Amino acid sequence: AGVRLQIDGPEGEKGTARYVGPIKGARNPVYVGVEWDEKRPRGHDGVVKGVRYFECKPGYGSCVHPKRVFVGLSMSRGMAYTYGGQPDPDHLRLQAYEGVAARSKAKSSPSSESKSNGKSTSSGSGTAANRGIGSCSGSVQKGIDDASNGTASSAANVHFELVGEKELLEELKKFENLINVNLDHMRIFEPGDIKTLQKMSRVKSLSLENNLFNSWKNIGRISSSVGSRNGGLEELRLSQNPLPPLTRAVCADIFGKSLEKLQCLVLHRMQNVLDTVNALSGSKICQRLSEIHMCYNQITSLNHVNLDGLPNLTLVNLEKNMISDFAELRPLALLPKLGELLLGGNHVSVVSGSKLPKNPFPQLKALHLQENWLGLDENGSEMKSEYDTWQSVMSTIESLDAIMPNLTRLRTIRNKGLEKAFGNNLSNVRGWLIGRMPHLQQINLSEVRPKEREAAERAYIKWCDAKAAEEKKNPEIYPHYRSYKKLHGSQLPNENKKPVSMKESMIKITLKCGEKTKDKRLPPNITIGKVIVLARKLFRLSRSDAMTLTLISKEDGHSMVLDDEMLPLRQYPVGQGDVISVETS
Repeated sequence: AGVRLQIDGPEGEKGTARYVGPIKGARNPVYVGVEWDEKRPRGHDGVVKGVRYFECKPGYGSCVHPKRVFVGLSMSRGMAYTYGGQPDPDHLRLQAYEGVAARSKAKSSPSSESKSNGKSTSSGSGTAANRGIGSCSGSVQKGIDDASNGTASSAANVHFELVGEKELLEELKKFENLINVNLDHMRIFEPGDIKTLQKMSRVKSLSLENNLFNSWKNIGRISSSVGSRNGGLEELRLSQNPLPPLTRAVCADIFGKSLEKLQCLVLHRMQNVLDTVNALSGSKICQRLSEIHMCYNQITSLNHVNLDGLPNLTLVNLEKNMISDFAELRPLALLPKLGELLLGGNHVSVVSGSKLPKNPFPQLKALHLQENWLGLDENGSEMKSEYDTWQSVMSTIESLDAIMPNLTRLRTIRNKGLEKAFGNNLSNVRGWLIGRMPHLQQINLSEVRPKEREAAERAYIKWCDAKAAEEKKNPEIYPHYRSYKKLHGSQLPNENKKPVSMKESMIKITLKCGEKTKDKRLPPNITIGKVIVLARKLFRLSRSDAMTLTLISKEDGHSMVLDDEMLPLRQYPVGQGDVISVETS
C-alpha cells in the first residue's frame, strides 16, 4: 500500500495503492484497493458493502484484481530494464500467468489445439530489444530465433543475421555515454538509486512522458542527478504525468540550479499547467528556456501568467487547446524574442489587435492557425450571411498584417469559414494572403515563388482599383497599394498600348504523364478543367480515374497543385516552358 500503479487496460488508468488484502464476500483471496488520479464513473470512497478498507475522495476509489495491476517503478530500475538488458518482472509475471492459464485450459480440453495470440500485455515496459532495438514479432521473430541458431525459418522463408545487435545492446548499458534517454510509458514515479542516475552525466535530453510521477520533488531529484557533466539538462519532457501545480515558493528548493541550461520543456496533457509555468517564470530558475510545448491542456487564456522570467522564449506551442481570442495572449505579445507561435486546433474565430499592447509580437516570424474557426462565429458555427463571413475573414487578414508585420510563415489550412469566404478555393485563399501580406515566404508549408507573388500583388492592385472605383475613393487608402504600384509600374499585364496577338499570348507547356511527354501551346484563358480533358485525350486515360495536375516551374523547380477546375491557367504563376505533371489514381 502506498505505491504508485497503473491498470492493465486500454486507458491505462493511474493511481495509488491504498489497501492490499481480502474483500469480504468477494471471490478472490486478495484485491488491491486503489485511489485513482481521476474520478471514475462507478468509483467509491473506500467503502465496499458497508465495510471501509481505505480512505479516499468519493468516486475516486475501486478494488481490482492484482493481475490487472502494474506496480510503479523507480527510474533506476526503469533504466536497468530499458537500457541495461534486465527483464521487467511484471512482464515475466504476466507471461507466467498466461502460461498457467494456457496449461489449465489445455488440461480441461485436451483435444483442442493450443494457440498463442502473441499479444503483449506489458504497458510499454521491457528491455531495449523489445522497445524498438532489434525487435520483431510473429513469423519474423521466429526467423530471428532460427537465424541465431544457424537455420533458415520456414515461416519467414529467409535467412538473415542482425549484425551488431549485441555490440549495440552492450553500448547502451554504458549509462555514462548516453546523451538522449527515453523512458516513456515505463510507470516510473521516483528516482530510485541516485548513484545509478549520477552515472548518466552526459545526458542532455530526458523524456519521462506518460509515467506515474505525482511529486515535483522526485522530478527535482532526477534533474539534479543527471547531466552533471553538461551543467544540467537541455530538454525535459514530462507530458501526461499527474503532477500537482508547482508553486513559486518551492521551485528553488526543488530544482536548485539543475534547470539553468534547460532549453526545451514539454508539458502536454498536464493538470494546472499554467500554474506550473507561472512558478517557473517567477522563480527565474530556467531563464535560458527557448521552447515550451503545452498541447491538449484545455487552456483558454494566458492573461494571468507572468512570463517575465522567461525572456528567451522563441517558440510557444499551444496547439489543441481552447483559445478563442488573441486578446487572451497578452503575455506572449510582450515576449521580446518570440519567433514561432503554434495555435493549430484551437477556437480562434477572428484575429484582432485592439486589446493587445502596443507593437505586439515584435519578432514573430511563424504563426500556425490551421484547424481553427476563422470565418465562423464564436461558437464555431457558420455566419448568418456570406457578407458576415467575408467581413470577418478580411478583418482577420488585416489584423495579421498590421500586428505581425514581420510574419514570413503562416498556416491556415482547414479553416472552414476562411475557405468558404473564397468559394472553397484554396488557390484563391493563398493568392489573397500573398497579395495582402508582402513579407510572407511560406503558406501551409509551401514556399511562395517569385512569379506567384508578382501575380498575387498585381491581382491585389486590380482589386483595389475596382473597389476604389465602386466606393468612389482613392485606391491609395488600401495597405501596400502604393508600394505595389511603384514596384510593378502603372501598367498591368494585358494593359499594354500595343495589342498582343493570340499567337504571341500562347503559353508553351510540356504535359508529362509517367515517361510520356507532349508539348503544347495553350491559351492563358483555358481553364484547368479543359486542361484535364486535353490530358485524358493525349494520354488516353480513363474518365473513371481521378486526375491531379501539378505545375512544375522550369525556372526554379517549385511545384504547385492545380486544384481548381474552374480557374483559368493565367491565374497560376505559369511561365513559358513549365511542366504540368499528370498523375492518376
